[in-house]
Amino acid sequence: MTTSNATTTTMTTSTKQVIEEKQRGDTINWPQYALSVLYFSTNGPRWSDSHTDWLTTLSLDYCKWYGITCNYHAKEERLSQQQFSGDGSGNVIELRLESNSLKGTVPTELFLLTRLETIELYSNWLSGTVPSEIGNLVPLRRLNLGSNGLTGTIPSEISRLTALEFFNVAVNSIAQGSSMTVDRGLLGLTKLTFLSLEGMKPSEEGSMEMIPTEIGRLTNLKYLELEDGVFVGSIPTEIGLLTKLLTLQLRGNFLEGNIPTQIGQLSMLTIFDVSLNQLSGSLPSEIGQLTNLQSLNVRENYRINGSVPLEMSMLSNITYLDLKNTFLVGDLIKFCGNVRNSALVTVCVNTYGEHYIKCPCIVGCT
Repeated sequence: MTTSNATTTTMTTSTKQVIEEKQRGDTINWPQYALSVLYFSTNGPRWSDSHTDWLTTLSLDYCKWYGITCNYHAKEERLSQQQFSGDGSGNVIELRLESNSLKGTVPTELFLLTRLETIELYSNWLSGTVPSEIGNLVPLRRLNLGSNGLTGTIPSEISRLTALEFFNVAVNSIAQGSSMTVDRGLLGLTKLTFLSLEGMKPSEEGSMEMIPTEIGRLTNLKYLELEDGVFVGSIPTEIGLLTKLLTLQLRGNFLEGNIPTQIGQLSMLTIFDVSLNQLSGSLPSEIGQLTNLQSLNVRENYRINGSVPLEMSMLSNITYLDLKNTFLVGDLIKFCGNVRNSALVTVCVNTYGEHYIKCPCIVGCT
């Protein structure tokens, strides 16, 4: 109880002093102010790691706080057409507090740190919405908010972050809105190499969203993760323009139609997962062009039918193959002969009933 009261007193005194300085027009150490608000907004005294070096005194060098990286070549920060000097420590360019038991909302004051290039808040207990002020962080390259309890939608101001390369809001309760809308959301961020919207929820109106054809604009993508969401319609043929893709995760949506033949253009792909959808038609023979593929999962697409393409035998790097609970028939005898069997972890196919596949190398199937 004594510790709790002391913490409350420190918080009240520190915040009050900063606000009074601001009202008097005194020079404000803006980075320290913004970080102080973050600390108290997210239950700083109960953070998991090294919180004791945060905010012990108002004159503390914030650049030495846990999870903070500063640019020591920039000693002044411009804000609202005025110049405020800090304590000479530099400007905050990285905030890394992932898996640190932050609990509460992301304060808008955080976005006073307009030189931030990295925000890592993955795997905490954050709630509330992503503030629209996120659009102020023009230099931001990495934004990782995955595995929290965030709600609302991705603000349209995200489109201002033209330097963004990594964006993760997976495993939250964020709903579809303008997130995938051209020019108002993510599709104009052509420097993206990693995009994860796993677990996206329906909008308040209950509507679902198609994967837009403009996804083909994001030609620098290496990782695209849209699994366990509410995407409907077909896989756009423009997916074939993403020739740098290493991982394509579309599992657990409501996708229909054929797997586009353009999938064969993704020659660098190592993971392709379209399981738990409503896809139909046959597996395209072009899938045999994915010679770097290590994992292929089309499980539980009950409308996928026809014969397993002979070109499957070219996938010699496969360690995980799951074709179970589809209507595919034929055999994988040549595949089993060519694949590096010592590396196989899972090969899973239907082995009985009207629709089954002859496969002498079944392993690890459940």
